[in-house]
Amino acid sequence: MNECFFNVSVDFSTVAGFRNGFEDYFEPFQSVSGLIERRLHNEGVSTARRPTPPISDEEEEQLWREKVIGCHNPVALLRAVFFLNGKNFCLRGGQEHRMLGRKQLIRTPPDFAQPVESYKYVEFRSKNNPGGRSHLKVANKRVVQHALPEQVERCHCFLLDEYLKRLPYDARDNAFYLKPLPEKPPAAGKNAFGERVKKMCAEIGITGKSSHSLRVSGATRIFSRGVPEKLVQQRTGHRSVEALRMYERPSEEQLRSVSKAISDTKPAAVEYGEAITDAGASTEKAVERKRKGDKALIPASLNSFSGLENCTVNIYVRDTAE
Repeated sequence: MNECFFNVSVDFSTVAGFRNGFEDYFEPFQSVSGLIERRLHNEGVSTARRPTPPISDEEEEQLWREKVIGCHNPVALLRAVFFLNGKNFCLRGGQEHRMLGRKQLIRTPPDFAQPVESYKYVEFRSKNNPGGRSHLKVANKRVVQHALPEQVERCHCFLLDEYLKRLPYDARDNAFYLKPLPEKPPAAGKNAFGERVKKMCAEIGITGKSSHSLRVSGATRIFSRGVPEKLVQQRTGHRSVEALRMYERPSEEQLRSVSKAISDTKPAAVEYGEAITDAGASTEKAVERKRKGDKALIPASLNSFSGLENCTVNIYVRDTAE
């Protein structure tokens, strides 16, 4: 083995000298490593990313149906609250669950004797906002989850009520997640948060999931339901749209619809009012049929010119009766 000796002379008196000295010294190594990485990439190494998989609608339904989560016993209730906190509040993995405190959840109305309307989650500290002078202008994430009276047993707000009512009085303002024990329950261990979702899913034969899958599931679900991106970003707390889009995973139905759309050679029918006409129908024929009393059969291309700029549009209608 050949021995290598390095003689480095760097001016440490300034930050710029420290940075520039090491950057200049390691530049040849960075060039060689970059060349090797590109060569491996061309050979197919590290070309596929392995993002955290979300929990699909069918898999969540199975968790409820198999009573892995629910309100029928203390363990299932704790799991259900953990699951919905991660999905609906889009918490990051086990870290934000571990830091979660009772004061971060604000009930409306505050009196438990009155029916719950909503819960607001207020972020105290997170990866994007750890605090300090450099983050004074960064707003804390606030997420409001409204009650769903039509599905009480799966309602996030209802389950939060059931869980918080059972917490010991002196623990309500401290640790949020407590072990369901007959006596005074201790706080759940820090290692339990990262493995909780994995163990829950393993009970029903689902693999490859983690606590971070809950956050991905929340972002993916509201994205697939057509919620505006700005509202999705408010829910997840991402500070950039680019970072948010890494969580917006298209569903299988959306991917199939894209494949069908790109493979179909027949023009889709255009719906207008109560009637449907082919997109390829001529404008002149459609206008003529309209004048004869038919339903509104004008193609969609005449409905709106909002996408045109600096254009003059002339529409001529020929009177065939003359």
